[in-house]
Amino acid sequence: MDGWLKALISAACVAVIGSAGWFVLSGNRDNEPQLETSKMVRSIEKARHRKDCERYVGLWQSGNRLAVKREFGDYSESMITSCLLVLEIVEMETE
Repeated sequence: MDGWLKALISAACVAVIGSAGWFVLSGNRDNEPQLETSKMVRSIEKARHRKDCERYVGLWQSGNRLAVKREFGDYSESMITSCLLVLEIVEMETE
């Protein structure tokens, strides 16, 4: 009877572990479309941020700093510095 009980417990453990593994793997497959969508959204946000940065830096460098200061106030110089860094990173990624 001992051998039969050990086999039954072992089979139950294998079934539980197998079903847990299947549950985890099937859950990951359901997330793949969401991951693709979030990558696409991040890409669009990145492009939009780059375009905004190009516009702000262009205004700043052309001497139209008032428009940038109106939008960002005391943080306008920090924003321009951040934008310059973003544009530098984008340029390095495209090379």
